[in-house]
Amino acid sequence: MILPLYVEALYLYGFAETVRILDGEVIGPRDLSAVGGGAGVQFRLFSHLRLDLRAGMAYRLRDGKWQTVWR
Repeated sequence: MILPLYVEALYLYGFAETVRILDGEVIGPRDLSAVGGGAGVQFRLFSHLRLDLRAGMAYRLRDGKWQTVWR
């Protein structure tokens, strides 16, 4: 059986983001920040179903820990 699969793009990506907590009852640092990057692939299956798969790593600045990101 042949599976019709068409790869449209292979790519690398990077990001930096910050979320500000607006709750007045939070004590300590109020921002949650992360930076990271990874790789992805976009492809079509059966000429109609488009998929975008990503795998990467994010470094949370407040916790000082790395976390795996799957999308």
